[in-house]
Amino acid sequence: MPIRITGMNSGLDTESIITELVKAKSTKKDDLVKAQTKLQWKQDAWKELNTKVYSLYSKTLSNMRLESDYLKKTTKVSNSTAASVITGANAVNGVQTLKIDALAKSGYLTGGKLEKDKEGNKVTGSTKVVDMGIEEGSEIELTVNGKTTAITVDANVTMDSLASKLKEAGVNATFDSKNQRFFVSSKQTGAAADFSLTAKTAEGLDALNKLGLAADLSTDKATETYYLKYCKTTTDSDGNVVPVKDANGKYVAKDVSELDTFVDAEIQKRLDKYISNKKELETIDSQIAVIEEKYKDASLGTTAELEAELKGYQEQLNAENSPLTEKDKEDIQKKIEELNAKISDSKVLDDLKAKKADLEATITVENKYFTADAGVEGGYVANDTLKAEVQVQIKADADFAASVLNSNASSFGATRIAGQDAKILLNGAEFTASTNTFEINGLTITANAETEEEFTITTENDTDGIYDMIKNFFKEYNTLINEMDKLYNAESAKGYEPLTDEEKEAMSEKEVEKWEEKIKDSILRKDSTLSSVASAMKNVMMQGVSMKDGSQMYLSDFGINTLGYFNAADNEKNAYHIDGDPDDTNTSGNGDKLKTAIANNPDQVVEFFTGLSKNLYEKLGDLMKKTNYSSSFTLYDDIAMKEDYNEYTTKIKNQEQKITDFEDRYYKKFSAMETALAKLSSKESAIAGLLGM
Repeated sequence: MPIRITGMNSGLDTESIITELVKAKSTKKDDLVKAQTKLQWKQDAWKELNTKVYSLYSKTLSNMRLESDYLKKTTKVSNSTAASVITGANAVNGVQTLKIDALAKSGYLTGGKLEKDKEGNKVTGSTKVVDMGIEEGSEIELTVNGKTTAITVDANVTMDSLASKLKEAGVNATFDSKNQRFFVSSKQTGAAADFSLTAKTAEGLDALNKLGLAADLSTDKATETYYLKYCKTTTDSDGNVVPVKDANGKYVAKDVSELDTFVDAEIQKRLDKYISNKKELETIDSQIAVIEEKYKDASLGTTAELEAELKGYQEQLNAENSPLTEKDKEDIQKKIEELNAKISDSKVLDDLKAKKADLEATITVENKYFTADAGVEGGYVANDTLKAEVQVQIKADADFAASVLNSNASSFGATRIAGQDAKILLNGAEFTASTNTFEINGLTITANAETEEEFTITTENDTDGIYDMIKNFFKEYNTLINEMDKLYNAESAKGYEPLTDEEKEAMSEKEVEKWEEKIKDSILRKDSTLSSVASAMKNVMMQGVSMKDGSQMYLSDFGINTLGYFNAADNEKNAYHIDGDPDDTNTSGNGDKLKTAIANNPDQVVEFFTGLSKNLYEKLGDLMKKTNYSSSFTLYDDIAMKEDYNEYTTKIKNQEQKITDFEDRYYKKFSAMETALAKLSSKESAIAGLLGM
C-alpha cells in the first residue's frame, strides 16, 4: 500500500474523510465475507455429520445386513488351564470331550559345562575352538528340516562365531560365557523341526565332545535317528521296522549294496556343484572380458601402480603454496576421477581373476569324475570313478555311524530334550500337530497343559455376542439421530453474523468464541436436506421388516421402542431403547424380550435385523448417490457449495478492487485540491510581498 502524506495545505484529516466516504463500499465487501464464512461453517458441519453417517453405513450396517455376522458362537472349557478355544462361525453346537496327551516342544540341547581350555584358561565367547584341544579342520554337521550343513573348524573360529554358524544353519544357538555352555534349540516346535549334531570322523566326534555338544543318544533321539539310517534294519513280528544287532548286541552298518540311496544323493550333490562351478566360471570369464575390452586400447595397469599414480596427483592438488592455476587443478581433478574409476575396475578384475583361479583349480580336480554329455540336463554325467570313491566314502560313514551308536561316548554331559508334536484326543479321535494349536471342525483349540483325564468343551450360540452387536448398533444410531434432531431444532441465531476483524478487536476472546458458537450451533437449523435424511432414517426404522412367512415384524416385537413424546428428553424423542438393557435406566426394569428371542428363536432375530439393516443401508446408499451437485457417498450438495464458495471469493476480490479504485479517485481529488491550495498560497505570498505586507 503506498504511503500518502495528505492535508499539508488544507489542514484536513483526509484519511478519515476518505475512510468514511468508502465505508459503504467496505460494508458490501464485509457482507460478502460474512456470507462466505457462514457457508464455510455450514460445509464443516455437513462434513462432520456426513462422516458419521458414512461410518454407520459402511461399517455397522454393511456388516449387520449379512447373516454370517450373526453366526456368533462361544465355547466353554471345563478345564480352562489345560486348553483355550476360539469358536468359528461354522462350529457345531454340542458337548465334546478333550484330552491333552502331549504338548508340542522344540528340540533343546543344553551343552556340557566347559571349565577350561587346554591352557587352563576360562572359556569365554572369544575363546578359539582349537584352544579346546580340537584339531583344526575337524568337521561337524547340523541337520534340521532335512538339510545338512557341514561346519569346519579353522584357526579363527571362536565359541561365539561357532554359535553364529549354527544359527545360519537353521537353529537358535548361543554360547553363555557366564555358565560356559552352548545352548541350542530348534526354531519351531514339533518332531519334524528337531535337529541333530553329528560327525563323520573321529576328529569331528571329538570336537562335539570337547565342545559339550554331544548328548547321550538315549535322550538325543534326533541324533540317534541320523546315525541309525546307516544301519541294517529288519521287520519284527508286529511289522515294525527295527535296527539289526549282532550276537554281541551291537548295531550293524549297512553293506555297500544297501547304501545306494546315500551314494546316489552324494553323487548328485557333487554333480550339481560341478555344473554350478562351470557356469560360474563362464560368468566370470564374461565379466573379465568386459573389463579387458574397456581398456583394450590403453593399459589398465596394476592396482598398486594406479594407487601410486593417484597419490601423486592428490599430493599435487593438496600442496601448500601450489603454483597450479585453476585450469591445472581442474585437469588434475579429472585425472583423479579417471584413476578412481580405473582402480575400481582393477580391484574388481583382481577379485574375478582370483575367483577364476580357485574355480579352475577345483574344476581341474573334479574333471576326472565327470563326462560331457549334451543329451542330459546340465551337460555332464558322473562316471564310475566317482561312484567307486563315493561308495567307499559312504561305507566309511556307515561304519563310523555304527561305531558311534555302539560306543555312545559323551564326555561333557550335554542334556537333550527332543522336539515333539502335540497330541490330543477329541471325542476319542487322535490328532497331532507340530504346534499346540489345532483347527478342527470350526474350533481353534490351543493346548496349554497335559491332562490325565478327559474334560469337556461346550459349544453354543453366543447370545450375548448377538445381543451386544444389536445393542451397539442402536447406540450408534441413537447418537446420530439425536444429533440430527439437535441440529435441526437448534435455537435461532437471528441477528448474529460472523464478526469482522474490527468487531473482534472490540470483544474479548471468550465473547468472540461464544458469539461464533451461537451461529455454528444453528447453522443447520431447519435445513431441508437434514430433514429429508433424518426422516428417511426414521421411516425405515418404523416400517419394520417383511418376513419370509409373509408377516410384518417391528422393533417393538423385540422390546425395542422410543420413550414417547412426553417421556423423552428434548431431541431424544426418536432414540430407541431396549427393554431389559441393564445400562439403560429408562427400560432396565422391563422384561428382556430381545435376549429371550435370541435364545429361543435366533433365526427369526437374524432374519429381522438383517432385513432392517439392509433396508437402512439401501436407503442411505440412495441418499448418498452422486449427483450434479454432490459427490459419491455424500448427503449434502458439496459440489454446489464449493462452487458457491469460490464464487464468493471472486466477488470479494472484485469488491476489494472497487474499494481500492474508489479510494484512489478520492485521493487524486484531494491531491488536486491540495495542489490548488498550494498554488493559491504561493500567489497570496507573492502579492503580500509586493505590497510590503
